[in-house]
Amino acid sequence: MEPVAAAGADKAPAQDEPTGKHPLSPLPVGLNPAAAPGGSTMPSNRKTGLDYWNAKQVVNFRDIGEFVNLIAGADLLPVGRLFRGGTLRHVESLDAVGSPRTIFNLQKGSDPEFAGVVNHHFPISNDYEKYETTTPEVRAWLRRIVAVVEQGVALPLYIHCLSGKDRTGVVTATLLSLLGIPRECIIQEYLLSEGKVDQQFIETALDGITPLARTFHRVDLPRVRSELLGTPRQAEPPASRPPA
Repeated sequence: MEPVAAAGADKAPAQDEPTGKHPLSPLPVGLNPAAAPGGSTMPSNRKTGLDYWNAKQVVNFRDIGEFVNLIAGADLLPVGRLFRGGTLRHVESLDAVGSPRTIFNLQKGSDPEFAGVVNHHFPISNDYEKYETTTPEVRAWLRRIVAVVEQGVALPLYIHCLSGKDRTGVVTATLLSLLGIPRECIIQEYLLSEGKVDQQFIETALDGITPLARTFHRVDLPRVRSELLGTPRQAEPPASRPPA
């Protein structure tokens, strides 16, 4: 298995490289060929109208719920709540990534500052293979992330690393597992990413966190699920002024 942390392994595409997804083979279960990469119609989020495959600002950006539902051929997750992708260093406005209120930054470097957003930084040493989720350090890293979710996160949530496929893929697969999404859907969602992705990599990661109740035994798993599926929190209304 090629280590995720090897030099250049989490490298975003060069500026002149296309960020459109290469064709999938085979197509995920339940995914309409017309909506697949290379087809005539690209999925867009119903709330933001974003075209994920052609977004130039953020590589591998997508609404996790939208694509899980496409893969499953059923509405398993709400849309507009959980997003994933690559670095935010070239993003001028968070509107480009679903207007998140919470960000999970998995890369080593810090994110640009955005007003009104809670940013949680979860770096992990490049010495560890992120797909090897039985490694104590990687498992502790995942537990820290899940513990923050348990404490409460304002949705929408944007999860990212540099290229949005390896660290982000492992964390996304973990959260989807906690939500009870079928394993095959999780694998196919991972394989949607542009760049070097391998089914065996994500299967290794999923095997390493199973059983979930043992891996995350100190976490209130029902509360984690509730936080990830809950209604996005609304901004506090402005304080009313007393009549003049």
